[in-house]
Amino acid sequence: MVSSLLLLLLTLFPSNVHPLHFNITDFSDVESASKDMAYEGDAKVANGFIELNRYDYYRTGRAVYSQPLHLWDSSSKILTDFTTSFRFTIQGPESNSSDYNVLADGFAFHMAPLNFTTPPNSAGGNFGLFNLSTHFGIPQNQMFMVEFDTFQNKDYDPLELEHHVGINENSVKSIKYTKFDIEGNIGKQGHALITYNSSTKNLVVSWSFNGASTHTLSCEIDLSKILPEYVTVGFSAATGHRSNTQHNIHSWEFNSTLDSTDSEVNRKKRQKRIIEIVALTCSIIVLVLMVCVCLIKKRIAKLLHDDQVSVANDLDEASLPRRFKYKELVQATNEFSNDRKLGSGGSSQVYKGFLSHSGRAVAVKRIFADIQGGEKIFINEVKIISRLIHRNLVQFIGWCHNKQEFFLVFEYMPNGSLDTYLFGTRRALPWDARYKIALGVATALHYLHEDAEQCVLHRDIKSANILLDTDFSTKLCDFGMAKLVDPRLKTQRTGVVGTYGYLAPEYLNGGRASKESDIYSFGIVALEIACGRKTYQDGEYHIPLVKWVWQLYVEGNILNVADEGLNNNFDELQMTCLLIVGLWCTNPNDKERPKAAQVIKVLQLESPLPELQHDMHDHPLQPTMVKFRTSFQSSSISNSLVIDGLCFHSHNIVFLLLFTLSPSIVHSLHFNIDSFNEKDNMVSYEGDAIPFEGSIELNINDINRVGHAVYNEPLHLWDSSTKALTDFSTAFSFTISQPTNKTADGFAFYMAPLGYQIPPNSYGGALGLFNSTTQYGVVQNHVFMVEFDTFINPEYDPGERHVGINSNSLKSLTYAWYDFEDNIGKKTHALITYNSSTKILNVSWFFNATSTNTLSYEIDLRGILPEYVTVGFSAATGPLEFERNVIHSWNFMSTLESMDSEVNKKKKKKKQKMVIVAVAASIFLVLVIGSVYWLTIIIKKRRTKQVRDDDLGGTLVTSDLGKASIPRRFDYRELAAATDGFSKDKRLGRGGSGEVYKGFLKDLGRFVAVKKIFADFQNSEKIFINEVKIIKYLNGGRASKESDIYSFGIVALEIACGRKTYQDGEYHIPLVKWVWQLYVEGNILNVADEGLNKNFDELQMTCLLIVGLWCTNPNDKERPKAAQVIKVLQLESPLPALPHDMHDHRLRPTMENFRNSSQSSPITNSLVNDGR
Repeated sequence: MVSSLLLLLLTLFPSNVHPLHFNITDFSDVESASKDMAYEGDAKVANGFIELNRYDYYRTGRAVYSQPLHLWDSSSKILTDFTTSFRFTIQGPESNSSDYNVLADGFAFHMAPLNFTTPPNSAGGNFGLFNLSTHFGIPQNQMFMVEFDTFQNKDYDPLELEHHVGINENSVKSIKYTKFDIEGNIGKQGHALITYNSSTKNLVVSWSFNGASTHTLSCEIDLSKILPEYVTVGFSAATGHRSNTQHNIHSWEFNSTLDSTDSEVNRKKRQKRIIEIVALTCSIIVLVLMVCVCLIKKRIAKLLHDDQVSVANDLDEASLPRRFKYKELVQATNEFSNDRKLGSGGSSQVYKGFLSHSGRAVAVKRIFADIQGGEKIFINEVKIISRLIHRNLVQFIGWCHNKQEFFLVFEYMPNGSLDTYLFGTRRALPWDARYKIALGVATALHYLHEDAEQCVLHRDIKSANILLDTDFSTKLCDFGMAKLVDPRLKTQRTGVVGTYGYLAPEYLNGGRASKESDIYSFGIVALEIACGRKTYQDGEYHIPLVKWVWQLYVEGNILNVADEGLNNNFDELQMTCLLIVGLWCTNPNDKERPKAAQVIKVLQLESPLPELQHDMHDHPLQPTMVKFRTSFQSSSISNSLVIDGLCFHSHNIVFLLLFTLSPSIVHSLHFNIDSFNEKDNMVSYEGDAIPFEGSIELNINDINRVGHAVYNEPLHLWDSSTKALTDFSTAFSFTISQPTNKTADGFAFYMAPLGYQIPPNSYGGALGLFNSTTQYGVVQNHVFMVEFDTFINPEYDPGERHVGINSNSLKSLTYAWYDFEDNIGKKTHALITYNSSTKILNVSWFFNATSTNTLSYEIDLRGILPEYVTVGFSAATGPLEFERNVIHSWNFMSTLESMDSEVNKKKKKKKQKMVIVAVAASIFLVLVIGSVYWLTIIIKKRRTKQVRDDDLGGTLVTSDLGKASIPRRFDYRELAAATDGFSKDKRLGRGGSGEVYKGFLKDLGRFVAVKKIFADFQNSEKIFINEVKIIKYLNGGRASKESDIYSFGIVALEIACGRKTYQDGEYHIPLVKWVWQLYVEGNILNVADEGLNKNFDELQMTCLLIVGLWCTNPNDKERPKAAQVIKVLQLESPLPALPHDMHDHRLRPTMENFRNSSQSSPITNSLVNDGR
């Protein structure tokens, strides 16, 4: 209860972890500036700005932001985008100084490790960041900077430039630089903008003085290879021996996209707030519960009664499968801790556990309590797997049902699942292990389909459901989707369940599960094992693996698909065999797929490879995903399992309601799309525009065509209450292609109202955004665009192809020459940035990392566009020429954080506090009332009906399992009813320790034999316990001894000869000697049962008799394995040659000796006396 409260309270205080972003418009508030910034050296706040250094020689100073920047993620290797803008001035010496026009040395925006401090002797050209021992590119520096250098140091600065702006990596020597136009701008305020695109690794630096022309510099640089995961950001300045110059920072804005850790201050505040509320609430709850417990503890203790005798306890602890108590599994899994979690799926999580009483490791499958159909999944899996016994199936150990939670316990597989080796980070499996695994899966399938008591269809065979033991033995698992099949029906129509990519076409189309559909899934797994790649590519609905293998098979190059991770270390015959078997099993025609037994023989190289028809895969392998989704609507279980993204259920509404009580914080819009495909649902398309091969094709290559592609979420451009305007930056790559080199008309990045659609007749120079009635500046248009115009329309275009900035019109406010004639078909990179403080829009573009072109304009977007806008691209062709416009990638980042205005935020914060108090009080009241009510119900229930059987638990789920699973515990009344009160006419036989009766179980509709052990028989309790333990232990598939083979040999001889192994009343065993004697004489067929009247196959009779003698070899080391026996009986292996002295010594001791030796074991006496 307390843990549930803690979880609920945590949902009320979500830990909103944001990317790093701030906007300091000035530093006039000294207290705030001191809290937000850290200063070193000369740096200080004065007169509303930061003075980085004093007017003096050899001075340094640094100012850095107080919180770190999460630059890149070490686990996902994701690198952040960022943009930073700042205003600065560089003040020279006093006007009467002889060095008035001499500046030195400059300042830099930099990123460095968190513990970085100003090095000694770092004045002058080192900018306070390097010194003599570090300034020439030591990788350990871990330093990145953009320098505004005002003094030429000939040792490392460019000789052709007196002043420069440079991009530096671990060194004072710039890797890219351009002229810094500081002459004539001393003392003037400069505006700088630095943007970084993590996708293209492109860094762009632009600056201007007092709104004059903008200068730019760009460089491709991977910051994750230079800097650590977390860095500090700031400014550093220095003067040298030539001049005393002052460097000042007047404003600073920074925005990043990668989520960062919370600051210590915020984290401590939140922790303190949570602790206070939780402590208060928990204290009250604990106090009330203690009182309640003390009052009713004695009454509950009296009512609880455990009527299980020591016999039942012994059986429960030792036998398999068994029902576990919930607290046993909690203890075994360390309270289901995350470090014990082995994996999770659409319906469950799996934990590693350790059973202290048996000293064995187990895997505990915890089926989600809120999963749709979870109870059916649980019951289905227990019913089926408790019937199954095979070495290639995971051993079922037990189960548990606790309230609304369901648990299954299996043997622990230390090597995990197959998919982690084929597609994960584990080492590649060697070929012999892979081949053994494939054969093991086929063997498991053969057992499920042919050898189990009732045919079982697994319906979810995939690499993730194949577990590996310590020696990489195969263990097939997860029978939650399995189905028992009526043997009279070949196929049965069911709801479609399983995993897309592994499902057979006829199953997807018609919902008919069959043995053949399981074989299809096995074929997919076989190809995955051989090729080391998934059946489908992530994010795509088709299944390329089968087609790929089939194509190379048809071409005669099938070995080319072998997993490269094997480094050609595989048996070519086995590889060919596995690949052809995989294709054979995935035949679209289910009637031509093999049986599991045929697969096994081919894999064991006992049968020839099949000849596959060359038109086998000429038609589509699988239907579309739409059909798949439609087909499984009939199955509530499949909906939860096939789709990992679970839907909401009714009991989740309470959590949804609690979230709506809190303010809905809408984050700034930012996204990064490296590849476009239809299923992402991130972009909407109109007109010709479609996703194509990972890109957006805005229009088709034809005349008079139009296409739009817009992002699905709106951009909050400005706030109507505060008038705050967002900064934004967007980067995208594109190509414009046309074989004839005659292009028209271009494309545009644009912003428009949310409901904006393609106007009629908007092709050609209208670029799909205007038409003849709107193209000349109608205010109601509300359209802003940056156009990349490839065709000159004299009515409104300048006399050249151009890049233009447009407001509500086709006529550009400002433009620059668009140099694309020599770059048709080349990938172009564009960057558009907007500074809300200066209202400056900057556009830059370059072709294949060549020189960058720029364009800038001051524009207030609030006067053009509404508060919320859509952003996207539009392209068009005209009646004369045409081109193909393609967008390859798109990155966007804005800074306006929330839909709420500052006034609304304050109101909502107040409301939030009131809501929290009300919710906490309500929770407390509900918990107290619920606790008392719950305890009262328990008392009433246990007064009326005590829990008689912990195995059945009194619940419908447990009752269902108890009746359906095998073996199960019966109530005495059930057996009495089944045998008519153990009447004499139902008695089948009587032995030394008990009697056997014929019975009929009405709930199962089956006849059974009931063995009733005499209560007064010596050690009857031990006999009973021992027999149950051993039978259950054998059901786990662990008995395979030479003594069992001997017993089988005796039975084989009895079958062939029609006589007992011993004569009644005699203690010797003549049957084996008799058969052996005639075998030696060459007259073995004379022992055949006379009742057959010689109506038998002589080869089969000879085979069975010789196998019987082979199995009864007195030397246990020379007896065959069961697999050898099967092959001989199936006439697949030759008859063994038996040595003629094999039975020269006595076969068995006398019966008297046998009885003397067995006195210590009462069960043996009872079984021998019963004739068993």
